[in-house]
This record gives sequence, structure tokens and C-alpha cells, in this order.
Amino acid sequence: MPFDPSSLSAQARARYIRLGRSYSAHVTLAQANETLGALGRHEGALEGYGFSRGDGGRLAEVRDALVSASVRRTGEVGVRRQERGVYAGALRKGREGREVGRAVLLGVLVELRDRGEVGGEQRLVETALAMTSRLPEGKGEGVALCGQLGLLLEALKVPGVGGLAAGRGGVEGLGALEGALEGLEEGLQRRPAGGGTPEETERVYLLGGMVVTLVRQARRAARNAGRALGLGSIGEVFGLRLLDGRGRKRRKAGGSGEGGVEADGVAFGVADEGEEAVRAEAGLRHEELAASVGDAGDGAVEVAAGVEEDAGGLGRGAVGVDAEEGAADAAVAVGEEDVGLVTGGAALEGEVEDGFVEAGGAAEVEGGDVEPVEGAARAGVHGKLLSREGSVGGGDDSLLSGLSRGGRGGGRGRGGRGRAGRAGLRGSRHVGADEG
Repeated sequence: MPFDPSSLSAQARARYIRLGRSYSAHVTLAQANETLGALGRHEGALEGYGFSRGDGGRLAEVRDALVSASVRRTGEVGVRRQERGVYAGALRKGREGREVGRAVLLGVLVELRDRGEVGGEQRLVETALAMTSRLPEGKGEGVALCGQLGLLLEALKVPGVGGLAAGRGGVEGLGALEGALEGLEEGLQRRPAGGGTPEETERVYLLGGMVVTLVRQARRAARNAGRALGLGSIGEVFGLRLLDGRGRKRRKAGGSGEGGVEADGVAFGVADEGEEAVRAEAGLRHEELAASVGDAGDGAVEVAAGVEEDAGGLGRGAVGVDAEEGAADAAVAVGEEDVGLVTGGAALEGEVEDGFVEAGGAAEVEGGDVEPVEGAARAGVHGKLLSREGSVGGGDDSLLSGLSRGGRGGGRGRGGRGRAGRAGLRGSRHVGADEG
């Protein structure tokens, strides 16, 4: 006996439909077949652990009903597509008939004007041509085109006009107009109103939600049976690999408030400021947005890393931040003296709490504040950001130490002819030792 969803309560129907919207019909159908196959191999193994034989029978009934509903919806979509095709063909023929009718009437109008006899026929032809001068388009074009075809037909049927049109294809044009008008009227009658198949689609959602509920119940019972019987493989056999394999929102992977970092790479730009250049990469992630910003100049973390000759070690320099700009405008400028944090011309030292070398707030990526993670685009968090001795806080994973490792020949000390780097966001202000 086929399953009848009408026996369900209104609350149950709403719950199943809401759940079914999250999965496609072919996924739920495939998962139902896989679970039914596992039930066939382990018949009776789940009884007493939360899944009865009746539940298995109901799953089979719902699976069959889902197949029928999917076929019915596909058939309905095909019928609607066919009817739309008939209407589109009628529109095409109607446009062609309109062009033929107008061409015939234009020839008649030329002859009437040449005769110089301004009468009712000439005014009729001029009116018909004026009212059909613009091809209907967009919403309601079928109805408007029917009106134009009817007007052209009436003009060609007038005796004084029809006689002049006979030698210009008037007879053929009249037949083409009549056929086009008839076909377009039929197409308008058969044209499906609205879009989609809401009733069939809702039934598919409802049955899909029931399948998801039943296969989850079977998996839960299989896990209980596996623990009780010492057969862990039963839980794996009833796993929901097809349902769980669908696309889900990725969770934050970072630990204890770090916000999560995933190397979806916000590529650092390379500034052409010297004979050599170093390139670094960092990745930010905010839920699924993975640092997907639209404009590198407005919100993206785009750090330029360039090399200047004989500028000293990367570990000694100054950090410049424009007081009028946000966290995405911090820069590291290379100098020979101590390293300091400069904001609007004043040096800042000491603790920096949860900062992205922060002057105006965290960078905003796709509508959310992104806290950079240490090792990606974060130079020292919960600690000494910069010190008087020229060292950079944040450990070996900080942004500056990453750039230092990326520079070939760059040194951490004062000595040597190493290549120092300069890293900063595009549009930031670089402050050297002389200004600090």
C-alpha cells in the first residue's frame, strides 16, 4: 500500500518539509537505498535498540513514494516546458506575420500617396502602420502582438486596400497573418501561469524530510547495538555518508578565541621598491568567507613586501600607523634605530591587547570583524608588540619574523649587508627612525 502523507499532523508535515529543504531529492533517495540495503544485511540487528521492523517498512514505503513524487514532478516540469515551447513558437510566427503585413501596407501607402487622393483608405493604412510601428516586448507581449495582428488583418480586408495589396503579396500576407494570430491565441491559452511546480516540490520535500528522520534513527540504533554487542562495524554500515557529505558551513578551526585561520591565502602584494623582493602569504578566515574581500584597497589585507638595499636588519625599524586610518594601514619601515609604534606622530609602547597593529579597529571582511590569527597577519597579540631593543613580539610566527625568514640575505642584527624588508598595507604611512 503506498504511503499517504495526509495522515500526518500539520506540525509533523511542517517539520518534515523544513528538514527536506536542506537536502536534494537524489541525495535522500540514495541514502534511503543504502540504509535499506544495510537493513537487509543485518535484519533484526537493530530491534530493541531504537529501530523496529515497522520503522524499516515505513522507510521503504516513504522511499517508494519519494520516487513516484520525483517522477511526477519531473513530468510536470516537462509538460510546462513543452507548453512554453509552443507559446514561444507562436510568438515567433506572430512577429514574422506582423513584418509581412506591415510590408504590404507600406507598399499600398506609397501608391496611395503617389495618386494624391487623400481618402479613408489612406488614413486607415497610416493609422494601422502607426499603431503597429513598435514591436511588443517584455511582459504582455503576446497579448499586444495579438492586437497588432488583428489590426493589420482588418486593414488588409478593406476592399480599397486589398485590391492594391493583391499584387504585393496581399493574399499570402493575409493568410500568414490569420495563421499567426490563430496560433498565438492558442499559445496564450496553453501557456502555463506562474513558475515552478510548488505542490509537487513540497511533496518531495516532505518525503525527503521523512527519509532523513528515519535513516538518522537507524544510525542511532546501530550505534547503540554496536556498543551493546561489541560490533562497531554495524555503526559504520548504517553511517550517513551521503547526507553528511553535502556542503555545510565550515566551523572556525582556531582554538580558544583565536577566530580560526585557514590558508585560503590572502596573497600579499610585492612592492617594486628595490632590486630584490620578497613575497609572503597569509590567510584569514571568517566562517566561510575565507578572507574573500572585494577590494584590496578597502578591506583586503594586502601587504606589500619590498627590499631596499643596505637598509639594515629587518628586526630594527619603526612601525608607522596613520591615526586617521584603521588597522589595515599599519606599516613597518626600516631604519637604523629602535623600533617603536608611531600613531599620528607619537610613539606608543607597551602592551597591545588583541590588536592588528590596531589604530582604528579590526579589519572588516564581508560584514564581520576579522581578528587576524598569530602566524597569518598578526604581529604579537596579548604581549609586547614592539620593544626598545628592536625586537618584535609575537614569537617566530609573527608577521615581521615571517617576512624576515622570507627575505633572502636579510639579517636580524645590525651587522652585515643584509637586505631589509619593508612590509605595510597599501596606502599606509612609513615612518623611519629619523621621524620616530
